[in-house]
Amino acid sequence: MTPIMGKIAGTRANSKRESLDKILDAAARLGLRDRAAARMIDDVTEAAHGWIDRCAQIGFTPRQTDLLAELLRARTTSLQRPAL
Repeated sequence: MTPIMGKIAGTRANSKRESLDKILDAAARLGLRDRAAARMIDDVTEAAHGWIDRCAQIGFTPRQTDLLAELLRARTTSLQRPAL
């Protein structure tokens, strides 16, 4: 990995965590308990993993399908909470 790619990867890792934190903060401002909001996100991301392999059924080109599947994998992974 080149130095610039390492910096980008580090920035992405930080932004992923910040994204989850922002969602949880927004949920708290709306009156949802932290645990409830985190559980909902966990449930949605867990369910989404089963649908990623079905992206080809949408009818996009193979490249578009691969990009969509990659995006969904990255996003669901970014929303997973770190194991305690």
